[in-house]
Amino acid sequence: MSNGMDHDGRRPAPSRRTVLRFAAASAAATTAPGLHIARATAATPDPGYPTDHTQVVQRIPPGPSTFGYISGDLLAFDPKTDPSARYFRGRVPLAPRIPTFRPTQAHPDLDPGTQLLTLDGDYRGSSADLRARAYGDESFVYTHRYWSYLDYWASWHGQILKRFTQEDVIASQQDGGPPLKYGVVEIPNPAWIAHGHRNGVKVLGCWFWPRGDADQFAALVQQRADGSFPVADKLIEIRQFFGYDGMFINQEGEPSAGQPSPYSDAELAARLKEFVRYLKAKDPDYYLCWYDSFNAKTGKVEYRNRVDEVNAVWLGTPQETLVDSIWMNYDWPRADSDLAISRRTAVKAGFDPLQTVFATTEAQQGGFNPRERFSDLANTTTTAPTSWALFVPNEMWNSEFNNDVTFTPKGRAHARRWEQQYWVGPKGNPALSGKTSATQPAGRTDIHNPAHWDGVAHTIVEKSVVGSLPFSSNFDIGVGPSFTIGGQQMSDRPWNNIGCADVLPTWQYWNIDRRGASSSVTLDETRVWEGAASIRVQGSTGNAGSVELRLYKTALPARHGLDVSFVVRPDHPGYQYDIGITYADDPRLTIWSALEPTRTTHGWVTVHGRVPAADRTVAAVAMRVRAPRVASFGLNLGNLTLIASDTPPQRPDRPTGFRVTHLARVDDRVEAAFAWDDDPSVRAYDVLQEVGPSWKWLGRVDSDALFALDTFPSTGAHRRFQLVPIGAVYQRGPATTATATVQP
Repeated sequence: MSNGMDHDGRRPAPSRRTVLRFAAASAAATTAPGLHIARATAATPDPGYPTDHTQVVQRIPPGPSTFGYISGDLLAFDPKTDPSARYFRGRVPLAPRIPTFRPTQAHPDLDPGTQLLTLDGDYRGSSADLRARAYGDESFVYTHRYWSYLDYWASWHGQILKRFTQEDVIASQQDGGPPLKYGVVEIPNPAWIAHGHRNGVKVLGCWFWPRGDADQFAALVQQRADGSFPVADKLIEIRQFFGYDGMFINQEGEPSAGQPSPYSDAELAARLKEFVRYLKAKDPDYYLCWYDSFNAKTGKVEYRNRVDEVNAVWLGTPQETLVDSIWMNYDWPRADSDLAISRRTAVKAGFDPLQTVFATTEAQQGGFNPRERFSDLANTTTTAPTSWALFVPNEMWNSEFNNDVTFTPKGRAHARRWEQQYWVGPKGNPALSGKTSATQPAGRTDIHNPAHWDGVAHTIVEKSVVGSLPFSSNFDIGVGPSFTIGGQQMSDRPWNNIGCADVLPTWQYWNIDRRGASSSVTLDETRVWEGAASIRVQGSTGNAGSVELRLYKTALPARHGLDVSFVVRPDHPGYQYDIGITYADDPRLTIWSALEPTRTTHGWVTVHGRVPAADRTVAAVAMRVRAPRVASFGLNLGNLTLIASDTPPQRPDRPTGFRVTHLARVDDRVEAAFAWDDDPSVRAYDVLQEVGPSWKWLGRVDSDALFALDTFPSTGAHRRFQLVPIGAVYQRGPATTATATVQP
């Protein structure tokens, strides 16, 4: 992936990957396209964020993990012979999104047809970056939170080949050690597939050819006598097994860059085009996004920096589609400054430019002040000429990780504030997006200053999947230093698993201060109802004011009424809470109803209300707080649940088939693996371990298997475990237990 073009139009030298801050970092800095971690542009460390870690050492993680594929691995793929396959199989279908509805948009004048695609890293900062694991034991890694703005999420990870061992990793870190080699094809992280689908976002893997030292290009595009392509057939099989939606194709190297081949670059380019044609004809749902880097006729690397007659051939025709879209290279501000050429080319070829053309912004080098200022062409006053793509927006987190900021709660709060400003604007409120600086310096300078950036929400309309009942969210983001269930901490160990994260508020955060009130809204990991995070609202309302927090865009039928509950933890008693309902037939009006407390659990208060039955559609849900008795207020919001009044959800049934498939001592830890019979009606499963008189949490997954890196210390060789099913609104079903003996 080119990181943009220099001012003279030359492609800059490829960046070198820097392995994370440990003694052998310089020796380990081998070229690894697709995995950019440390950058020279990282912000100055803030001494207010002390580090509580020693080292983050790259390793092949114990337990199930995915790897980079080359042609031989693809052709050999067989889930029946892969013991890790069951841990990664897709279980979450793509959630349907509700129709866009301008009156409830943060910016009603924005065009909802403009799409957003990101090429992003999963769990950036992880010590397991050489491979990909669905879940782990790290509280400091990146998880994406702004899914409501995305249409497509593509993996930009880079994974070493299956054959490499931990010993190979150690050897590669020595002076003159043999380098690791990376796969050409990677599947997206299975947990990110699940969470993307839960948010209605299509998730793509990645094809990255510049890793030609690991494979022969002719082997990838080999064709049988009957015209079929065996690797294409396997790509379809693998996609359908793992449950993802397509592939980002970065053909950024000549085919001859690999091992010797009897074919010319032009011949192999023609073969690749037929390969794509075959794949799309056999699996029309296989979404393909093509990076503008490769000439279909010559087989040479060529950046057009626009969509024109040369690279538009990859789109095919409306009657016979090849790729679904083109990711433009980053020098388009010079080659096609208003994107008129790209738009005109797509239209002339019979395609919708909002569906097929993505102008790009480079976040890794540009940060808050990129050269590619797409929002100048697409905002509330200007209709977008094409759609938009972002290269590694995870850099808002990653740059702070590289400065040791994300290892403490305070540091993570700072990094998440940066992310919030990147996605919704410098004021942290999508309704108030837009840059705040009076001047705009040259692109790729002063890149850590949010004042130069409009925010994604200034261009892209927020979307929602909240179109059916029941709905429940604990506002969890899939990572944290501990795990809490129902207000009670059940593990003090760090963890990460975005696969069990919640659908977060559509707007993060759209707070409205009324009648002299003032407020701020942040994510908080210090007070938790369930998981590892809650929403913190604080400020002042005075005697007559109030603070409104708009939460979810919805399309919910109210014909049978709705029961609404929030779980809150106020700093002081006496706050007044209301539920706000906006109906689609009168979207200018929000109807407020009081919420009454019903119970208190571990300091958390459940407040309940009811939306009366009506033949209307709920278009948005909000919460209001008033605190007239205190000078300043603060509260944490831990859960929102919406159910149909006439259809209370049932507890899940007791799970069956729970068994311990592996329990063994490995060095100074005892790892375990579990399996059970899956129930599609269950939202997720918790696995816990009996430790003395209590139970400790080991993991939460939405599948039928779990690998635990380390169980809790226990007297003797026996361990007793518990499996708890979790229903649609986090109601816990009856548990089943299993016992096993630790193998030496």
